Amino acid sequence: NGLTDSFVYSLVSVGSVLFAGTGGGSGVYRSVDKGENWVGANNGLGVYSVHSMAVSGTRLFANTLEGSCYSSKDNGNNWVMLHNGLNTGVAFGELCGIDTSIFIRMSEGGIIRITENTGLRYLNDVPFFNAGVNCIAGLDKKVFVSTNSKGIFRSSDNGDSWVTVNNGLTSIEFYKLAVNPTHVFASIYHTDSSFHDVYSSFDNGEHWVSINSPKKQNRILTLFVQGSTLFASFEDSTVWKYEDATSVSESDRSAPDSSSSAATSRRPSRAARRRARDRGRKSRCGSDRSAAGRTD
Repeated sequence: NGLTDSFVYSLVSVGSVLFAGTGGGSGVYRSVDKGENWVGANNGLGVYSVHSMAVSGTRLFANTLEGSCYSSKDNGNNWVMLHNGLNTGVAFGELCGIDTSIFIRMSEGGIIRITENTGLRYLNDVPFFNAGVNCIAGLDKKVFVSTNSKGIFRSSDNGDSWVTVNNGLTSIEFYKLAVNPTHVFASIYHTDSSFHDVYSSFDNGEHWVSINSPKKQNRILTLFVQGSTLFASFEDSTVWKYEDATSVSESDRSAPDSSSSAATSRRPSRAARRRARDRGRKSRCGSDRSAAGRTD
């Protein structure tokens, strides 16, 4: 009730208050009754097409389709612009709230970190600058970044330093990430066979193993993990569910390949693949492509 814009690109919450970022020109909606009723919350929001939203503590952030970033400290009653993508020529991409920081994917290849103490800082000296950042995800102080040409990177100090974590991966071109307290998930694009797959790591990216996802040529638009269940939305308007996706044991991991700097290694063991097939029960759900935000 009251949510008239069908292009919902982002859903976040601050305490018990829900917020929906919409891309059809209606801006941000707010609900205080678990989504039963919605009202607009756009005072100070200059552009009413919101691509991504994130939360840091009680502070709310919204990124518009033209690349500007706004912040609200009072549950969306008032918004203040932090960055103007039209005036600077640098468009901001997806927002990701990790611990007490906000990370933002930049169109030119780097990322931006916003904290309460240091404010907005451009992280242009990262090893993946100009590698094509596709997604940022994390939990606590650990931050993961997927790229087009250099694989996956991890920071254990809130973005101050970075290392590559590609052991066991059969490609270095990645799109989406999802993180829970025990596992990291990454969607991978196999350039040799032109299909998309999902890999999982139980040790913060040190080792990866395929979870036997459907091999499809349609791009994975979104990964989302809830408890031990992983959801993946595909470009063909389907959503696949993987139950018990976190049941990857240490014996499942792929061995390192010391002969190449590229992210390649042997396949998981036959037993590991059999366990992956057994737990890879999939159920097909309906999906609205407009609600599964793209990464351009």
